This record gives sequence, structure tokens and C-alpha cells, in this order.
Amino acid sequence: MKKWTIHPAVYKSDFERLKTWFLQAREDLNREEIDQWQDWPALEASLKTLLIAEEGYFVYRGNEPIGFYGLSFYDQVYEKYRIWSNESYGAVHRLVMNPLVKGEGLSRQLFTQFERQIKQGGRKSVRIDTHSDNQRMRHILKQEEYRYCGKICLLDGSERLAYEKGIKE
Repeated sequence: MKKWTIHPAVYKSDFERLKTWFLQAREDLNREEIDQWQDWPALEASLKTLLIAEEGYFVYRGNEPIGFYGLSFYDQVYEKYRIWSNESYGAVHRLVMNPLVKGEGLSRQLFTQFERQIKQGGRKSVRIDTHSDNQRMRHILKQEEYRYCGKICLLDGSERLAYEKGIKE
């Protein structure tokens, strides 16, 4: 069995790989008529910001990168809302799978890895949001026992559905 590991993403060496992954995911969302990640310049800027801030992580299965997520321990948008628990948290953003492993059911492993990382960071919960039309992500969040908290508005004014999950001791 191959070992699962987390590796920090490095802007200079990883951006092009991530760009390919995100552009593919963007096309997939567009095909499904989901208006998420469709503004490439904004998505690209937020991805660069995330990488420069050293808040991006790859999940590897052996030597193969299978997914990516952004993780921060503060989110200015989330802080504006009182829909969350009062627990310390890690905020997960920009979750994307390697297109080569799409359909293998590996997203659960990404959740396991970032939940472990958040717990190791001393936080008690995970916060995440998604587009209301992104039924696939909503299904995964339900399977992973995330609690729907309500609607939030991002800095650009777009609406998202907010979810949270407590991390077990």
C-alpha cells in the first residue's frame, strides 16, 4: 500500500502544474454549468497569493500528486459571520484533484489529510465553502459529515454555502 503524505506547494516550481489542474477543473465546472472558478484572472491571482503565502499543499500517494488544497488558520470572510462554532479552525480553499486520478474516489483522502493537518495545528474545526450548484462537492461534504452553516458572501460579492466539521480528539 502506498503511503499518503502532504507536501507544501512551492510557487516557482508548482504553479504551472496547478494551473493545468485548475484550468481542467474550471472546464469541468463550466461543462456542468457551475459558475465557480470561471473568472480565470481572479482564480489565478488568488492561487498565486495562496502559494506565495505558503498556504498551499499537495497530497501525494507514494510519489504521485493526487490533489491540492489551500489551508489557512484565519479567513477574513469567515470572520464576518456568526454562523460557525466558536472553535479555533482551519479554512480549506481551492480543493482540486489531479485530472489523471479524477473519478477514482480519492477526494476522501484529501479530506483525511487536511483534517489531520488542521488537528496537528491545534485547531478544533474545519471550515469550507462551495458554490450552491456544485452538487459533487456538496455530496462529499455530506458524506464527510460536514454541517451546513448557512450562506456567506465572498469579497467579490458571490454567494457560497458554508460548512464546518468539528475535529475529533
